[in-house]
Amino acid sequence: SSTVNQAITLRASSNPPGAEFEFWVRPPGQSWRVVRAYGPSSSFSYTPSVTGSWQVGVRGRMPGSTQWVDHIRDHQVSSASITSV
Repeated sequence: SSTVNQAITLRASSNPPGAEFEFWVRPPGQSWRVVRAYGPSSSFSYTPSVTGSWQVGVRGRMPGSTQWVDHIRDHQVSSASITSV
């Protein structure tokens, strides 16, 4: 768990190796936004700044491909902690 205003690291992996990843965040009551464009890094840190229901996502694809795979997680953020739902 983590507290509000404490960084959370998202990690992704691929099989076969060599994929590139794009990371997304959807704060409570807002739209999805890209927080890191496609690239070779398989991790990204973000800091939830408000309480509520957050969603985080990662999209993976092989370099040059137009096909991708999404993975989305829900997180409930309170003033005390954040836990996976």
